Amino acid sequence: MNIRRIKIEDLKRILFLIAYTFLLFKNMFSSVSKYYIVGNVMKITGIIGYIILIFIAVLKLKKISIKKALIYIPLIIIFFIISYKIDNNYLIALALIILCIDTLDFKMFIKYDLVIKVLFVIILFILFKLGMTTNFFLYTQTGKLRSSMGFMHPNSFGLYIFSIYADIIYIRYKKLDFKDFILGILLFLIIIFTSRSRTSSFGIVLLYFLTFISKKIKKTEKLNKNIAIIAPLFFLILVIFLIYKYNSSKLYINLNEFLSMRLYYWRQFYNNYKVNLFGNKVYYVGSYEAFHYNRTPRILDNSYLYIILNYGVFGYIALYYIFIKIINKAYLNKNNVIIIIMLSYFILGFSEVIIFSFYLNVFILYFYECLSDKNTVVRSD
Repeated sequence: MNIRRIKIEDLKRILFLIAYTFLLFKNMFSSVSKYYIVGNVMKITGIIGYIILIFIAVLKLKKISIKKALIYIPLIIIFFIISYKIDNNYLIALALIILCIDTLDFKMFIKYDLVIKVLFVIILFILFKLGMTTNFFLYTQTGKLRSSMGFMHPNSFGLYIFSIYADIIYIRYKKLDFKDFILGILLFLIIIFTSRSRTSSFGIVLLYFLTFISKKIKKTEKLNKNIAIIAPLFFLILVIFLIYKYNSSKLYINLNEFLSMRLYYWRQFYNNYKVNLFGNKVYYVGSYEAFHYNRTPRILDNSYLYIILNYGVFGYIALYYIFIKIINKAYLNKNNVIIIIMLSYFILGFSEVIIFSFYLNVFILYFYECLSDKNTVVRSD
């Protein structure tokens, strides 16, 4: 009986990794979808990924505890209502992955995430060089070329590089040394001389700095925890404040230019869509679409405004609840590196849609620990 149970658990782990890989593949390789065959393969892999997750979820829901049900079921109900209203299934995918991931050891999963993302980035770079991706180039305000490096947008490449570095910091936190600093510099330079994504390059410096400080200065865990818990509310209030201050003085005009017209777009979206309980079906026009189809860009590069407009008040509360539980659980488990990484994501979320995306912020899946019935302590060593 025990042998049979072990085999079933092993099967769940393998199926989960397959599902995650398929969904990540669909997200990362969207620039290759111009080829008919590849586009169809991406659709099929995405569907298969969801089917596998639903299969694992059904197996797990049969044995779900009351404690887990009281936390999980209200969240999934909110996510279902929002997804139905705005016709977007991302929150359903997030809920399924959180439910299914506890078949794995978290550190083992982060190692897998690191390997598969590095592999996918290398493959995309090769396809980019072969001219098999939808190559997209932009220019900075100073006239320097920005390359998407095989992704749909230069910023997407930068954010995936940052997520790779976050995986490395998590894995090597206890053994962090000069090699990790050199690696951070190398990744920083790769971004600076290719996609020129300021947010991602800043994120790498920020993440290493916060990690270094936390290791050098003892007893920073509680301070990091408190800052991380406040951050999502602080940045939401800040972005709304800046929206109302837009164009009110030269300071905010200069800030808008420094942030690549983000304040302008934030104000446009905020004025066009009302904040409500379950969100809106927001219409976007990305840089690539605007350039190739002669349309006006409609870009919302802010995690906090994105959540409140797309997913509504209940969606924001639900995701904020997840963030709080992650930070508190990491603190109780003495997993300070999770808090530092999440705090870094929160700061980057001010100018990118990143904090709730499990593709880019895989650490949001640490929420599964809050649903776990196990009494074991998860550590980062």
